[in-house]
Amino acid sequence: MEKITTLNYSDNKIIINGHENVVAPANIVNCLALDDFIILLLDHEALNNDDNIYCYDVQGKLEWIVESFNWNDSHYFTSIYVLKDLNFYGYSINGIEAKIDFKTGKILSTELVK
Repeated sequence: MEKITTLNYSDNKIIINGHENVVAPANIVNCLALDDFIILLLDHEALNNDDNIYCYDVQGKLEWIVESFNWNDSHYFTSIYVLKDLNFYGYSINGIEAKIDFKTGKILSTELVK
């Protein structure tokens, strides 16, 4: 499998190793590379639902969309990050931090951290 040496994004496009590999369904707010996965936080307003974390492989194949969860009417994510425990997290508009399996998109645990 091809390794990521360079990664850039603009609007809804990801350029990996000099090639436009991904065209996302909405503008990209943030992008993380974890192992051979490209994880995107997308602008939730352009999507039909609040599931706005998408994961692609290096070739541009969609691997997963984050598992849905609902604490209130709106639950889209506003940030994505990796903490010092080396786990992947998303933070939602309603103050919920979700620990997410970056290989599957499944939510492993949630905590109110407002």
